[in-house]
Amino acid sequence: RKSTSSTANATNNKKSKQPRRKHKKTSSPPSSPKEIQIPKELTPQEKSQYVALDAEMVGVGPHGQHSRLARITLANYDGECIYDTLVQVLETVTDYRTFV
Repeated sequence: RKSTSSTANATNNKKSKQPRRKHKKTSSPPSSPKEIQIPKELTPQEKSQYVALDAEMVGVGPHGQHSRLARITLANYDGECIYDTLVQVLETVTDYRTFV
């Protein structure tokens, strides 16, 4: 027959406290230089699959807080310009974003 007293249940439910184990810090062995493989030269067909896009923005509104697209440029794998155009901004430009 099981005991139904709350004192007996509380005594049985207590977990014995065991000291925590301290983990030893393991240092990894010194890394050896990694071999880097230089990729082969891409074929013209492979190069044609890569395009970079650059967008130049200007600020409009009070203190130039809103951005608008002003110029867009596309370059191919070799960095040659394949498209470059200015975009007309209809609002008054208040910040040309020239701070570097």
